[in-house]
Amino acid sequence: MRGEAALQELRRLPGEAGERAAVALARRGDMAAASRLVQMLDGKPKSRVLWSYLHFLLRDEARVLLSNSARASQVPAPHPPYQSWWEKHTQRMVLADPWLPQLERQRIE
Repeated sequence: MRGEAALQELRRLPGEAGERAAVALARRGDMAAASRLVQMLDGKPKSRVLWSYLHFLLRDEARVLLSNSARASQVPAPHPPYQSWWEKHTQRMVLADPWLPQLERQRIE
């Protein structure tokens, strides 16, 4: 299994692996994956253990993607609580990553 089919499988995993796959799919326009990003942004650590550095990077990527998408969709910028923002604007949202064409040419994810 390769490509988006593999990412769909990985998206089902808990934690950072599933979140990374969700970021990659949302960049390609997958609204269900974007919904997982919104949940991640509103999430809190489940224990006293701090989130990893990767988790913070994934949260930043999600915020940038949602912000670029909001601008392209002409809706207000995302803000906490993200779930409320998402529910209010999801019908008008078109996921947009201005860097995706360049990254696809370079085959970088």
